Amino acid sequence: MHIGLLFYTDSLVLQNQTQKLNGRGMANLGFLKALLQYKAEHSVSLLVSGHWEKQIVQEQVFSPHQNSCPIITFSELSKFLKEKPLQALHYPSPDLYRAFEIKKLNPTPMAVTGVTHSLGSAPFLEWLYLSLLASPQATDALICTSPAAVKVLRKLQSEITHAFDLNPLATPQIPLAIHCADFQKTPAHNLYPEFPQEEFVLLYLGRISLFTKCDLKPLLIVFRELIKRSPKKSRLILAGACEEEAYLEDLSAYSHSLGINSQISFKKNPSEELKKSLLQRAQVFLAPNDNPQETFGLSILEALASGLPIVAADWNGYKSLIENEKEGFLIPTLIPSHLDFMGETAALQIDAMNHLYFSQSTATDLEIFTEKILSLITNEELRQDMARQARQKSSAYDWSQVIPQYLDLWENLSQQNIPVKNKSTGAVKERLYTLNYHQIFSHYATQVLTEEDSFQISPLGQEALQGNIPLENPPSLDEFLPVDAVLQVLQMGGKGFRVADLSSISQGEFILMWLYKYGFVKRVS
Repeated sequence: MHIGLLFYTDSLVLQNQTQKLNGRGMANLGFLKALLQYKAEHSVSLLVSGHWEKQIVQEQVFSPHQNSCPIITFSELSKFLKEKPLQALHYPSPDLYRAFEIKKLNPTPMAVTGVTHSLGSAPFLEWLYLSLLASPQATDALICTSPAAVKVLRKLQSEITHAFDLNPLATPQIPLAIHCADFQKTPAHNLYPEFPQEEFVLLYLGRISLFTKCDLKPLLIVFRELIKRSPKKSRLILAGACEEEAYLEDLSAYSHSLGINSQISFKKNPSEELKKSLLQRAQVFLAPNDNPQETFGLSILEALASGLPIVAADWNGYKSLIENEKEGFLIPTLIPSHLDFMGETAALQIDAMNHLYFSQSTATDLEIFTEKILSLITNEELRQDMARQARQKSSAYDWSQVIPQYLDLWENLSQQNIPVKNKSTGAVKERLYTLNYHQIFSHYATQVLTEEDSFQISPLGQEALQGNIPLENPPSLDEFLPVDAVLQVLQMGGKGFRVADLSSISQGEFILMWLYKYGFVKRVS
């Protein structure tokens, strides 16, 4: 099977971004590397926007000892697909309509899949509309990472498809994954000599954000009660990506007001090495999340693989990753049935504020939260048993177990070449097209270029041919303005030429317009 991966580098966590602990980016990078490493009878081609992204991937994604795969830029895509058609195309994002554009270029039927990440944002609803309007076929699916995500998709799709007579996307469930072995090694260095070994360490690891993750002040209240009731001296570590400095300062001030600041440590933007060291040093992992943007919980997998009992809110994807009283405890959460002001203004409000309103009206039972953590502090046998079950549970979420699920799905979808028909008319649905810029915006210009328009070299172009002035262009246009082709068009201008004469030159009209834009050629009436 020939599999295409549509990747944009902003969907990956690259070497200079790892300190941000971006769950989506880390998951996408892990998926890409795992698929390339997995030993199976398939070939993979990476599809990127241009040469600059190709260079980034070559330098930062593929290690020197790793077998890379073909990296195809969009300008090369049409020719490449004619020679090597795809059987499946995967885009690790929920805006699936982008991938449908490639389906039009592929000469044979193929499966198209995307994957959910955060679902609680207005852009996702817009992407879903566009994807459904593009008439998904039986070969197409939006992979959900958790049962919670499946339910969100089914609720949204049932309303949209009914209202507009559209067919829904399939919503198979495949989880995210990690390389479990990476979290089961003992760190080479002790990064926390300042923490006495007798301290019982509780760890929160995730974004430190009131708007996009959770409110950590209730956790500070729980910790204050634990200090009073625990027979052991405890330390709470709050670690993770932090771009809201004001919130971090607020948490620090709040811990001072509660009188617990001496037993709390903040670790902002930890490196991967430091993150793994924290997971090894901690004895219990805490996840009090309450935000609608959370769908899966990659940090939960990392904690499971590290052998940590987990005390987490009974929330979204966490429900499917933790079995209560097995690998840890799920703490009951409560939300209101509705909030009038949110329902009336959600479409007008920015996502960050909608997330804040929703999460601030979500409550986790703090009394039960405190009691469950206390039971793990005081009962070593329980803690060790849950740690063992946590490691055992994590093995199901290793990439070696998850990649085969993708391969099976692509194989099954690629065989479902059944045209989707309109429910009411029975006619086969046509795909909607995205912006055709030169058609839709043609009236912006005075006139449109025709094959009969004529050009010749200008005095400035003569200087360029003689090497007196440079033919410079933005680096991102290198693939469309190859030096040999640019010089060829300039040389043709010596005798003059029509636009039709450029038919044998790849991207000939683009080269012509660039030369005309910079004054290297001039129009001939």
